[in-house]
Amino acid sequence: MTLTSIAFGLMSGFVGWILTEFFAKPFRRGLDLVIEVRTKAIIFGNVPARFQSQSADGTGPFLSTEATKEDLERLRSAEEGYRELGAKLQAFAKTEPLATWVMLHIFGLKVSEAGAALLSLSNTLGVYGLERRNSMARLEAALRMQS
Repeated sequence: MTLTSIAFGLMSGFVGWILTEFFAKPFRRGLDLVIEVRTKAIIFGNVPARFQSQSADGTGPFLSTEATKEDLERLRSAEEGYRELGAKLQAFAKTEPLATWVMLHIFGLKVSEAGAALLSLSNTLGVYGLERRNSMARLEAALRMQS
């Protein structure tokens, strides 16, 4: 065993660690977030709203729905879950630019846009209407989800 082969082995190990630590782990974390968003979207896909818009543009007037206490708790849970996931996706997009770039250009996943759509959805989920539908459509487009 020569000094060259030892140095090459050490250098290969170091390069492997760098690739794993600074690319593979963040990329995997991003994919895990996308999986979590898709899972929540399925779980909360039929969550009831507090109100329903009577106008076509969704601006009002609003009527109360007949949501039960359990429905409202589930709605609150969905709003909080979407808000938290939206914040996580936006933070990921800002702090892991290489993984975000790969997710966009290789897989077509728009992580930052999905985060913004989730935040919007968390704010519009309580009212049946155009804004709720638009927020969900933005999320589906950003993460290439099929409705």
